[in-house]
Amino acid sequence: MAKDLAPVPNCKLRLLQLGSIRLGLFEDQIMTIAEWSEPVPLPFAPDSVLGVVCIQGRMFTVLELADLLAVNKASGRLSSRQFIVALRGAEQLALAVNASEETIEVSPAAMRPAGEPSLQLFLGTVAQAGLDVQVLDVKELFRFVTHGRERRRRRD
Repeated sequence: MAKDLAPVPNCKLRLLQLGSIRLGLFEDQIMTIAEWSEPVPLPFAPDSVLGVVCIQGRMFTVLELADLLAVNKASGRLSSRQFIVALRGAEQLALAVNASEETIEVSPAAMRPAGEPSLQLFLGTVAQAGLDVQVLDVKELFRFVTHGRERRRRRD
């Protein structure tokens, strides 16, 4: 007798706009979405690190994914940043985005594999209102931004 498989529940995906790219982040990976405030630059940081900001009493490193993904490279960095998306996790990372849109429910079965193998930053793609949404792999974000360079360790 075969066991009935329990259906996989739908996931809530927050839609974000980053230049011409629509990003999706799972709701449970987002701590908060804050109005834009200019990050304080960090010395010797990669170009994709804008700096740090304080959100809800915690310091977050704000990342500019547009630099990594070559979004709007011709016009330089995005000038219409409106929000900072603070992510959950020990690394205390945040994303600079143009717009925060609706939250949708998606079935894990509806996600197509990420197109380019070089963009390991994405879990896959889902279609929403006729447009593709790239679902961000938050677990790979820090490694992707630092290009595999190890973070400085605190000396005891």
